[in-house]
Amino acid sequence: MANLEDLIDPEYGLQQDEWSMTRPRFGKDGQLEVIGWSGKRKTGKKEKYYILQCKNCGEDFELFKQGVFRSTYKSLVGGVVPCGCYIKYSWTEGQYLLRISREAQKRGFCFIGWGEGFKGSNTKVVLKCPLHGEWGSSGLGSFLGGGGCPKCGMARVAIGGSTVPEHVHIKEFMNTGNFVEGTCFQRSSKLDSKGYRTYWNVYCPDCSYIGEASIGSLKMGHRPCLCSPARQRQAYVNFVEKETDETIAIKFGIANNAERRSGQQNSRCIYEVIQHSIYEFHDKKSCLSAERECKQTLECGVLTKEEMPDGFTETTWAFNLEKIIAIYEKHGGKRIK
Repeated sequence: MANLEDLIDPEYGLQQDEWSMTRPRFGKDGQLEVIGWSGKRKTGKKEKYYILQCKNCGEDFELFKQGVFRSTYKSLVGGVVPCGCYIKYSWTEGQYLLRISREAQKRGFCFIGWGEGFKGSNTKVVLKCPLHGEWGSSGLGSFLGGGGCPKCGMARVAIGGSTVPEHVHIKEFMNTGNFVEGTCFQRSSKLDSKGYRTYWNVYCPDCSYIGEASIGSLKMGHRPCLCSPARQRQAYVNFVEKETDETIAIKFGIANNAERRSGQQNSRCIYEVIQHSIYEFHDKKSCLSAERECKQTLECGVLTKEEMPDGFTETTWAFNLEKIIAIYEKHGGKRIK
């Protein structure tokens, strides 16, 4: 992991020879290009170090900086490429930290750290599962290769007469695009009519609910949580008023049908709930982000559960109206009413 200036030997600079000027390419897709040479090995025949630019690695600055590497002519023509595309690439501890953190976040785990200090590819990793708490992998390769929380049943399980790793199914669930990052899937012990374990428990980070669904339902993208069937893309602002027309609070939140939602709230509140505005978002993730920011930045719960049984935790003071609108618009909300 280096920038170009880190690989250039000040004694030589970046030079060209007859071979480097042909801009030879290496790698499976020819993504690695020789751009010159700089410096020589200090032992043996003092071979030149050639500088190469990898198109693929260069797209991930955080992991590979500028995506430049160095190698010798003998190694390159022998099929050994020096970049992250190579199966035997020597990852640094910092690169492993980043890769593990990314993989953990993608699969809904929290990366805690190394189990017994960094020991290269054999390093044990400690992670946290949202369903089962902390657990340790047998090594970096095990987790990056698809291994997961042992209590989530990541071992191979017979389904319909075939043996399929659970992480393969989970990848199919996520590929539907309907499950958000952080969703955790755990095979249920429930059996179907043929005696197979085809049901899964699903933890949803959006609503913090654990629901159950069949494998077929999940592969169609159906979410068995409080977020389904409603895929909320509307956020609203409702005024809560006394009989004197005094606005005592604002009720904000998200809904699949904001107009119907305000009617439900009004029927259960001791005060009158009046709809002020409705904002529509491009997707549910943006809608949820807007609601989450309101909860985190504004003083909420200004009404009691007795006053407003349905959603009192999303009530705030009336003077926060402009702040709520600004947050909605910041996350892409467009006022539709």
